[in-house]
Amino acid sequence: MRTSTRIWICHSSQSPCSFQMSRSCMTSDSFFEELLFRFKQRRYWKKLNSANHAKSLRRSGKAPLNSVRFRDGVRQIDFVLSYRLDCSGGQAETKRRVYEANLRERGLQLEHESAEHSSDNNTYFVKIHCPFDVLCDGAELMNLKLPFKEEDRACSSFTSKIIPTCIQNKFISPLDPLPQMYTTAFDKNKFLKIQFVTILKYIDLRWLQHYYVGGADPSTLFTTSQRIQITNGILQRTPHTAPSELRIKIGIQRLLDTGVYVSAFPLHDSTLKELDNDTCDPKEEESDRQKLYRAWGTFSQWKRFQPLDYIRRYFGEKVSFYFCWLGFYTNWLIVPSILGVVCFLYGILTFNRNRIATGICNNQKDFLMCPRCDTCNFELLSCQGVKVAHLFDNNFTVAFSVFMSIWARLFLEFWKREQSSKAFEWDTLGFEGQDEPTRPQYEQKASSTVVNPVTMKTEPSIPNTARYPRLASAFMVSLFMISLVIAAVLGVVVYRLVIRGMIAKTSLSNDITVSSAIVSGTGAIANFIFILCMSTIYYRVAHFLTDWEMHRTQTEYEDALSFKMYMFQFVNFYSSIFYIA
Repeated sequence: MRTSTRIWICHSSQSPCSFQMSRSCMTSDSFFEELLFRFKQRRYWKKLNSANHAKSLRRSGKAPLNSVRFRDGVRQIDFVLSYRLDCSGGQAETKRRVYEANLRERGLQLEHESAEHSSDNNTYFVKIHCPFDVLCDGAELMNLKLPFKEEDRACSSFTSKIIPTCIQNKFISPLDPLPQMYTTAFDKNKFLKIQFVTILKYIDLRWLQHYYVGGADPSTLFTTSQRIQITNGILQRTPHTAPSELRIKIGIQRLLDTGVYVSAFPLHDSTLKELDNDTCDPKEEESDRQKLYRAWGTFSQWKRFQPLDYIRRYFGEKVSFYFCWLGFYTNWLIVPSILGVVCFLYGILTFNRNRIATGICNNQKDFLMCPRCDTCNFELLSCQGVKVAHLFDNNFTVAFSVFMSIWARLFLEFWKREQSSKAFEWDTLGFEGQDEPTRPQYEQKASSTVVNPVTMKTEPSIPNTARYPRLASAFMVSLFMISLVIAAVLGVVVYRLVIRGMIAKTSLSNDITVSSAIVSGTGAIANFIFILCMSTIYYRVAHFLTDWEMHRTQTEYEDALSFKMYMFQFVNFYSSIFYIA
């Protein structure tokens, strides 16, 4: 009789489908058991995908054309590519064929739709489904965090303690609050603990699905936003050139720029149908999109707080942080808006007690203002102008200005607190420095590898000796573009002096109003055209320079691009204002 054997698999960054093993993690007696385990684990993933496919074939009928699933009605559409034949030649067709073949090699499942189903009868669609095993590999590569345990602590804000419950219910979202979860980075090898009753018996590997919350069903282990994120990462990393070519080109973005594909986009998780008892199946559960539309996307819900947890689950953390800031900023504007109305009403109520306004309006004499220039005429001070000025510029305005200065500082500090609180609640603290994956473009250009001291994983790396010259060159090009803007402003000044001198030699010099309008108007138009042209040119230049700098993560890439655009746009848009001042 064989005794049961308990085996522990050491943590490794290798794929569970790989047969490469660390001999230091096992004894010689368990080597055969480890080999058998790897073999059966590989069979499990194939069996899981084949079972889902067989389930789809057993379903009767086809999915409608407006469905978010394949024709079998089961496999979910994670991404869609579209293309037209009239805007692409034979070379584009070859690139599409090679790219789609590479996608299939990476495990993605494709389904084509003919152009007769499109609105213009000329657009072809490629529907993409990411199977469960490919999702697991992508989640491990991108360090996605999945929930594994519900938090046992109850969070309550200060306002919820002082405001009565009956009043809170009028502003709280009608959606049930989602439980707060502890999360951990997804890893297929980290938590392996399998007990063998016998090494010849079938091994059930459903431990992986039950370890994470919602993992009992493979279709619910990953949210819609996570499926889209993983699929988009695969599209960005897949080459669209044949292996025989010397230069390997990767990414769907290059194919979109060259017109091989017209667009690439994900779909919503469901159609937006009417939510009533007559048209909806009561047994069918609402999707996240329908819940957000009912409780957030309609005007009748304007007075309620935003369901940020549902927004995060459907759109991701980046979009949810934007709406979190928007809601926080809107709430903080309530007090300044009330005080602004009070300031306006104070101006109306105190108008009769204003000596300057009553003195000008009640006096029958005309009050003349000094001329604006040496040759300009005197201007009459009107009573209506004084009234309007007093409504917005009165004694209360000074106190309101002091309040807004303090408000701006407090708003910034409290938003930092709210941002840190949401980052901790959504488990995004330290994401930029530790958990953020490497950009595919960086991996392609990397010439060496280093060990990350935080994660202890091997990552691609580009030496600083190769990056510093690129950073210096990009800085010099940006400085040159900013110098062009300053030179353009000086050119507008010279242009106005030349035009003024030419007008002085004509009969228009006697009419100051017309001559000033010509000089100022033409100069402003020339400056406006130059600003638009330089903005368009530098937009392309900034993207090219940022790509050329080879940043490792997407956050570093966006920060560098934002800094370039901010510096240039600041000089481009405000240089004329500084000249006028």
